[in-house]
Amino acid sequence: GSTGYGNTGIVPSSVLSLNSTHISCYIRTNNDNSSRVNMGTNNASAANSLSIQAYPSVFLSVGINGTVANTNSAGGVNGMMLTNRTGSATGSANCARNGSVITSGMGASTGLSANALALMARNNNGTVDMFSLSEYAFFTVGDGLTNTQIANLYTAVQAFQTARGRQV
Repeated sequence: GSTGYGNTGIVPSSVLSLNSTHISCYIRTNNDNSSRVNMGTNNASAANSLSIQAYPSVFLSVGINGTVANTNSAGGVNGMMLTNRTGSATGSANCARNGSVITSGMGASTGLSANALALMARNNNGTVDMFSLSEYAFFTVGDGLTNTQIANLYTAVQAFQTARGRQV
């Protein structure tokens, strides 16, 4: 809804690693635009962003313990969108759609948000905003993944969604 969201209680600066983190969401129908976020948190001025913002066209904006990067999500933005970091340097972060890496070389990590990760919205320095209107079927948060692990996670999630008749 217009103000509904999920408060994970996961505060990145308390429980996640600066240089080994991933988040993902499985989007069934995408009804969002540039004023909506699929999941996210950041400190003041969007610093230390951990977020996924997929627009219905083919645009994907992601943050992974640093600044936000924008990319073209070839093939659309429904399905499993994932952003991932496995090191501190520029190039150690990537994002994937449906198990395939679509961009890499995102900026260096700068810090972890001190605000809880929100699902279907963004926690902007303690104020939840940018509420999503999309339909979701799955979210993940955890350590950074190799490209093989990204593909394997997608395969497992897709099998789960297919078994329930809600795959995209």
